[in-house]
Amino acid sequence: MKYSICVTVYNSEEIVKDFLVPLLDNDYEIVIVDGESTDKTAEILSGYGDRINLIERKCSRGLGRKIAIDNSHGENIIITDFDIQILSIEKIIKAYESYNINDKILVFHLLGDDCNPNVFVGRREIFNYYDAWQDVNCMEDVFFTRVCKHFDAIKKIDFKCEYKCLKIKNLSAGRESRYETGIVGKLIRRIKCTADIIFVSGFTYRDLLKYYKLNGFRGKVYGLFLYATARPLTRFIKTPSITDKIREVKERSNKGDIR
Repeated sequence: MKYSICVTVYNSEEIVKDFLVPLLDNDYEIVIVDGESTDKTAEILSGYGDRINLIERKCSRGLGRKIAIDNSHGENIIITDFDIQILSIEKIIKAYESYNINDKILVFHLLGDDCNPNVFVGRREIFNYYDAWQDVNCMEDVFFTRVCKHFDAIKKIDFKCEYKCLKIKNLSAGRESRYETGIVGKLIRRIKCTADIIFVSGFTYRDLLKYYKLNGFRGKVYGLFLYATARPLTRFIKTPSITDKIREVKERSNKGDIR
């Protein structure tokens, strides 16, 4: 098998069909890690039978991507988001093969009037060598990119490709609505996600205000609350930091591990 498309999903029942339709007519392996959705997402995916390798496991998005790769069989891995309908995956694959780069992961930054997502494509050996999808829910792609960039193992390409950003209706009140209900639940998740953001990016309070687009007195007070409550939590994040992961890769390289 030449290509495995690896994605994570959670509570996205209404967009399952739209995501899969452009992919099912091809012979690519589709590996989906469902983070134990509470809606009918897993049930709908199960209806596709052997056409989909479905793994149900409670995990962060970063860890979910690693799990998907570990349970795939393709020579090459494609990482995308479940809420992106790629209407011409063959065009991305053709472009990837035309570059003929075997020691880097290519990041196709899809251009257009929509959400401009990134699609990661590369040899399985490269993904496994850097092992940089970590157990965080936010900025997992930033973590991965920074580790690979340190070793000059990633290349970003602006790419025109037909795609759609799929909308989930129950997210109209905020993206955390997919994961938690109620004010308290959403706030707790926002704090945890903020901890991930600070852990990965090293954001200061001012950086966080800019990231969340918090303005005015109330916005700054809310931002200060998030920063003050989330920052201490970064000490309890068990995954290695970017610096630690880079050091780990260097140590493996020094021991003679070859990509």
